[in-house]
Amino acid sequence: WNLPDFICEAIRYHHEYDPDIPYTTKSMVAILQLSTQIYFRDRRINNPEWPLAEPEVLEELGISQEGLPELIDILLDQYHGQVERAA
Repeated sequence: WNLPDFICEAIRYHHEYDPDIPYTTKSMVAILQLSTQIYFRDRRINNPEWPLAEPEVLEELGISQEGLPELIDILLDQYHGQVERAA
């Protein structure tokens, strides 16, 4: 598909957050991990990968542990609002 290397690496590592992955890939993997957690939370399903990934993801994205629930609520409210408007 001629994707950039950092995208290919992010796809490769998105289920196993490895702190030694290249810098350009690390943020993309963190975004994928957080997106997956938000999806699982919206569906009220336990994400077994999140406890291991959470500290690294929050550090990489500059999100505090205390601010995470509010951020997720805001994102889900915006998402559900867009879905309702599109329907």
